[in-house]
Amino acid sequence: MGELMFAMRGENKNGDSLLTLKLPIGDGEILRSRYPDIIPGYHMIKQHWNSLLLAGDVPEPVLIDCIQLAYQTVFMKLTKKKQREIVESSPAARLHLI
Repeated sequence: MGELMFAMRGENKNGDSLLTLKLPIGDGEILRSRYPDIIPGYHMIKQHWNSLLLAGDVPEPVLIDCIQLAYQTVFMKLTKKKQREIVESSPAARLHLI
């Protein structure tokens, strides 16, 4: 589902595992100021994308919240028709919209 790209897993040049998420600009800035292991998106547009070092000190609840926020951020930018298609094809998709 290329249209719903909200996260990518990869590595930085040091081989550290990263999860790169698309977040609202203000949220990303706040998270980066609070957690040193959340950095501007590695090889991405730094305003919208944020990379989380998976072996870092980002608390699991914050990681989960970031994943849900990234999903919602991208989902809400889709057309209403595409949103309906996703929700109808996957009841689990509804859980991410709460």
